[in-house]
Amino acid sequence: MPTTKLTIPAFWQAGSIEDVQHGRETIARKLCGCFNELCGIGSDGRDGYTRLAWTREDARLRLWFATMALDRGMTVTVDAAGNQWAWRGVPTPDNPGVAAGSHLDSVVHGGAFDGPLGVISAFLAVDELAARHGADGVPVGVANFSNEEGSRFHAACFGSRVLTGVIKPDDALAREEDGSTLAETFASFDAILREEMADQLPSRKAALFAGAHAPRTETYGTDEALLRSIASFVELHVDLGVHVDRAHVPVAVQAGIWPHGRWHVAIDGQSNHAGTTPFDFRRDALVAFSKVCLKVEETARELGMLATIGRVAVKPNGINVIASHVDTYIDARAETDEVLNEFVKRMGTYVRHASTQGPCRVKLNRMTRTPDSHFDAHVCGTICEAASDELDVPVRPFSMGAGHDAGILSDWGVPAGMIIVRNDTGVAHSRFEHATLADCADGVLALAASLDALAAEVSEQRESA
Repeated sequence: MPTTKLTIPAFWQAGSIEDVQHGRETIARKLCGCFNELCGIGSDGRDGYTRLAWTREDARLRLWFATMALDRGMTVTVDAAGNQWAWRGVPTPDNPGVAAGSHLDSVVHGGAFDGPLGVISAFLAVDELAARHGADGVPVGVANFSNEEGSRFHAACFGSRVLTGVIKPDDALAREEDGSTLAETFASFDAILREEMADQLPSRKAALFAGAHAPRTETYGTDEALLRSIASFVELHVDLGVHVDRAHVPVAVQAGIWPHGRWHVAIDGQSNHAGTTPFDFRRDALVAFSKVCLKVEETARELGMLATIGRVAVKPNGINVIASHVDTYIDARAETDEVLNEFVKRMGTYVRHASTQGPCRVKLNRMTRTPDSHFDAHVCGTICEAASDELDVPVRPFSMGAGHDAGILSDWGVPAGMIIVRNDTGVAHSRFEHATLADCADGVLALAASLDALAAEVSEQRESA
């Protein structure tokens, strides 16, 4: 039989295919093919991938998702919050299905795996289930959540938060970035999608656009009927740290998510001449900002948690001008709500003192705050058992600091769990993020086995009802 030449993506070494266990070669080839299709989107060839929500790159990703679904005979739709869904079968609240997926957007200069690995693996898991059981049975879905990274419009897991009502539609649509509201961004994104479809086959245009269209502002918001149609949801994700690598296993289960949140810090000073203004006459917003940075790290270290300032905007941002204003953001995560609350309390006290005793006014405002999330114990147990049996290795649960769409669904009430694939570099949100081809193939099989077991439970419940 003729064989198709395998092109392995640059982030996998040429020998990776030889490292894949016997029987996993087909999955490995599909993984390589899917990643190769995505490699050219949002990459400059040097600094990773920039795939921000509601941009041209996002349009290409959404059309790719729709194509993947249609090629498998799946029905592809966009929910009220702008997230994409592909279904084999039709789920309803009375006939719920099982689903998997993740996101395709990235941070600026992000890695290849964070997000896309979960979406690709979900489609390949659907292929595995079809090979094992055919197309009948419990509906099976794949999701692509929008703006999961929150790199735009100031909230992580944006699409799932709107879907579940955590972010209200009016608040979401009115949010501004770079002088435009989200509602205006949706209008321009619709035009970008239509431009990107120009090269698609005419016979597929209507179906592709139906499965990739921009969110509709008039109907934007929650979709409880969809949420009630999901019996269980499993998100596969690359490890964003070293948890799984230190356990010396290819995959693990995430049983919970640390409480976390984002806070906006606004610092008001006064512009003045860098060459003539004495230090005791200055109201330098950038100096005040540097003190906030140090206080954030000092407080987080004292409390044994994690806090980061990764984004800052300075005005007027001139070399010879004292800064008049700084906008910055704190990302904070802790193992318990009590610790996170103590961090916020201490930072609030510091900000009030800085505003009254220092030369600049400093304000701290909460943007998002998510309590600790515990995934459904039964779903996690099912995943652990199914993945362990499939891979013949022990699969154990961890609690981790990174937030995910599965956690937002779980907080709403959807029984959910997560499979985490080993990251052999321990680096995330960077081009150095990595997972081996062999581990990714194991992840697909673990996900397929988990969905298979969860679907069997749905069938049994239906038969006994």
